[in-house]
Amino acid sequence: MRELKLEHWSRLGRFRRSKWMNIGKQGSNIRFMQGRLLCDLASDGAKSMIQSTSWSLTEMCQSQLKITREDIDPDDTTSFFDATVSSPDRLLHFVQHCNSQTWLEIPGTKTLNGGRAERNEYILLHEFHRLKYVPPDKTWAKKSGAAAAKAEAVDDEGGAAPVAAKSKRDKYKGGLVFEPKRGLWDKYILVMDFNSLYPSIIQEYNIDFTTVDKTDDDSGEVKIPAIPDSGIPQGVLPRLIATLVEPKRGLWDKYILVMDFNINRRRQVKNLMKDRTATQAQLVQWDIKQKALKLTANSMYGCLGREILTHTRELAENLSLDVIYGDTDSIFVNSNVTDLPDALKIANELKKAVNDRYRLLEIDLDGIFRRMLLLQKKKYAAVKVEEMNASSVEIKGLDMKRREYYIFSTKSCRETTPRQWLSAYRILEMDGENIRGGKVDMDDFIVFKRLGKAPEDYPKDNSLPHVHVAKRMKERGGHARIGDVIPYIFCLGGDGTSVKTGQADRAFHPDELRKTDSELKIDFEYYIAQQILPPVERLCDPIEGTDRARLAECLGLDPSRFQVSVGVIDDDPYRTLDSQIPDKERFREAAQFTVKCRKCQGSTVFPSVGSPEAPVITSAGVRCPGCSEELTLASIQVQLETQLRQQINNYYSG
Repeated sequence: MRELKLEHWSRLGRFRRSKWMNIGKQGSNIRFMQGRLLCDLASDGAKSMIQSTSWSLTEMCQSQLKITREDIDPDDTTSFFDATVSSPDRLLHFVQHCNSQTWLEIPGTKTLNGGRAERNEYILLHEFHRLKYVPPDKTWAKKSGAAAAKAEAVDDEGGAAPVAAKSKRDKYKGGLVFEPKRGLWDKYILVMDFNSLYPSIIQEYNIDFTTVDKTDDDSGEVKIPAIPDSGIPQGVLPRLIATLVEPKRGLWDKYILVMDFNINRRRQVKNLMKDRTATQAQLVQWDIKQKALKLTANSMYGCLGREILTHTRELAENLSLDVIYGDTDSIFVNSNVTDLPDALKIANELKKAVNDRYRLLEIDLDGIFRRMLLLQKKKYAAVKVEEMNASSVEIKGLDMKRREYYIFSTKSCRETTPRQWLSAYRILEMDGENIRGGKVDMDDFIVFKRLGKAPEDYPKDNSLPHVHVAKRMKERGGHARIGDVIPYIFCLGGDGTSVKTGQADRAFHPDELRKTDSELKIDFEYYIAQQILPPVERLCDPIEGTDRARLAECLGLDPSRFQVSVGVIDDDPYRTLDSQIPDKERFREAAQFTVKCRKCQGSTVFPSVGSPEAPVITSAGVRCPGCSEELTLASIQVQLETQLRQQINNYYSG
């Protein structure tokens, strides 16, 4: 439009403009549509509400609309217009496909674009305007030179730009995460969570732009302001947050929420979700509402709550409870009991002890885990207790949640979660047999990876599989740009050999395998060795009795390749020191060094120095006990080296 110098170009949106804005920077083009309702399934707003892998139209139709959409390879488009075919069925099928695809996109238009930061900003601005405040003008710090280039490069990679410290001062710390106590916990674990921790902190201490005194002193040193006095009236921010997280009783109906900002609160919505007579559509709507209220309230808080979480852990430990993990606004407590009523009693005691310390802050029981496998920070799998003696598996941060692992790998990991430890070996045996037997769908082998930048911006010798696949997609007339999720499958080489690592030249788009004339074959051995075994091994690592070689053997792999020898260290402070044990006792299991005499061909054990049993080392030199012939040092050296090499070979051969 700019190159053609079209008039009234600003009518794309509802904001009249006379000058063109900058074009090309990611996210800037949306300003041309200001005032219009847009739908973008790849936006941050949509991704915060929808759990998906690739956000493709096919996947969104299946997960959100429960409709199976047919995928047609763009290279096959011309075949639908083949004039040599007498029947028009294929052409009609293609027309119906295009028509149904248009209808599938219509329900998605209800998802509107909008950032949380902008919504929060205008909620505050409207409230300040109502109270007759004059907010200061918004300012932006301009970047120049290398700093701007570096920040733009980081943005292209999808990360956060580093903040250069202008002065030597402590950086703000994020949410507190306790070091987890790794292992498999087989007794009830209590998940104690603060209800809206950060919004409650703001209300507890009345933190607001109008209550906190941030007057700069003459020294120019940045200091943390004092907590507002209790006599100061409630500020704007605490009052707004209270409308989001606190209920106003008696103003809501059983099914219909009054759409007023002051009474549409998250707790009300969560209470509605507990109604057993609610339909699935109502539950989905209420879940979206409570998440929206949570995001709006929590995105106003800043970095708070570290001290409160630390005090909560200390309080739990004073009650003789074991806190095995904590993250931001919740703690995981080992109840050390196997009876559910006893676990609930402990949870209520801890809840009362914590809530008595605060006026508005409130901790509650968020869930109970019957079993929990805790690997590291933000990574665990657990069996969660549900109502009516039911249970479900909850997984956080493990490999099965990452798109870099193909779908069948995540299924294997889920089946070896704490609920099925006893049958884990058998499950792996069946998985290996099903993969090699061709009983697994091709779609289950697809690996997904997001492009950090445009494919042409990567170096030519780049070895990333998804980059090579994206470049081939563009060569065939497809599109691949920054932020796209690229699917690919690892295949055997031209000679039919497998690879130990994922080579980029052996990664292909699923459409290339779907072609009828395709000779590509999936590399099953690579998927078993590199996609199933590593995540399952990490899952089983904290559990005593599991062995990497045994897991590999269950999957049909050579166990000798995965044999690991680990030295066992005895931590008993009262154990006998090695120096206090006689050599004969210490080395009784060790192979003995034997020397052979070249004259009499007799063999004898080479004893320790000073041994009274048939001494070999005498005052006349090293001699054979049988014929008293001298044993040369060269002969002894060769025999010792040969026997050492033999023992080393025995060690590695198992």
